[in-house]
Amino acid sequence: MNIDQLTFIIQIAKTGSVSAAANALNISQPGISKSVTKLEEELGVMIFNRTNKGLVPTSVGEELIEKSEEIMLLIQELKEISEKYNTSTNRKLRLATAPTIVPYLSNSIFSLIRENPSMQIGIVEKESEEILNDINKKAIDIGFLIINKEITENKNIDFKKIITVKFYVTVKRDSELSKKQFLTPKDVENHRIIMYNSGIKKEIQELTNEESKLNISVIQNMNLIKKAIDEGDYISINTDFAFYNNPNMLNWNITTIPLIVNGEQLETSIGCARLRKIEMTKVMKQFLKEIDKIESPSTFWTQNSL
Repeated sequence: MNIDQLTFIIQIAKTGSVSAAANALNISQPGISKSVTKLEEELGVMIFNRTNKGLVPTSVGEELIEKSEEIMLLIQELKEISEKYNTSTNRKLRLATAPTIVPYLSNSIFSLIRENPSMQIGIVEKESEEILNDINKKAIDIGFLIINKEITENKNIDFKKIITVKFYVTVKRDSELSKKQFLTPKDVENHRIIMYNSGIKKEIQELTNEESKLNISVIQNMNLIKKAIDEGDYISINTDFAFYNNPNMLNWNITTIPLIVNGEQLETSIGCARLRKIEMTKVMKQFLKEIDKIESPSTFWTQNSL
């Protein structure tokens, strides 16, 4: 009997099939099947019954799975206790950020490195949904993403809002839309919209769903977005945060107009999130203190408004 076998039966019980468990754990289906069969042979009992609804735990299987979950929690607690005293673990930090957020974190990251010269920081850029999945799978320590209901209502996640960003419609300077003081979703629903961040796209679609159906494409290349707007084929929806991270946009042949929904400018929050049951290491605590020092992009926006 080994830890992997316990992990396998727990995952099969959750998903109801070996194939789904294999996909979730990124392991071959035959490997899981063989491992579970060996466990059943070792214990001398059947853990699962095959039914029309998939694999269902037997009575003894239910007890074994319950105990396996308890064992896995204890193993995690042992790891967390050891991490408190493990210098090498305390010098590692795994981060994931939604697109365009990394530049905003750079000062905090460099400050942390100066205080901990030998530490290792891993940073990956992913969409918000992928980041949330990585947090739940303990693949990362802290994620930076859009703070939506999926996060605020998740009891397993600790989150902190860092900044509030406002939405602007970005249009060519001599276009008809550029003459307006503000725009609503109805004003732009017949225009082709191009954006950089699919996470922001989803947020906009959810926030404006009752007012309009927006036709939004995502291209993660700022030069192509600039070209599309310059040629008058597209408009874009950005946040003040986007201009903070891409100050060259201020030199484009564009103007920005507030996007208004229900009489107020549309806005959302960006913040950090982590798994609640994982105790924070010293480095995680230090980094979150640095995050508190981050300046709101509204300061930049005021100084460099278009």
